[in-house]
Amino acid sequence: MRALKAIGLYLGETQEEEDPTQTLFLEVRPEYYVYAGDAGVFAPLADLGDTVSEGQPAGLIHHPETPGREPDRVTFGASGLVLCKRLPARVERGDCLFHLAADPL
Repeated sequence: MRALKAIGLYLGETQEEEDPTQTLFLEVRPEYYVYAGDAGVFAPLADLGDTVSEGQPAGLIHHPETPGREPDRVTFGASGLVLCKRLPARVERGDCLFHLAADPL
């Protein structure tokens, strides 16, 4: 709303930020992506904004077509901040499940 007011498209009152947040610079590398290894129903074990560690469980892929089969456990290949996550839904092999970022090295 402040941007619209600044260019004259909004005439109402806007709320000013008392303490603006600082910019956070992050790095993204290939190992910061988590992909599905098999088809099934994805159930995430981490949320947006979580800080995760390498090897930590990222989610489970359930196989409803094979009821007795244990779900596949997907783990994070690196430590970082969760920027994106796939919603709990059906996945195919190779679908991106999580996207991480970390402080630049």
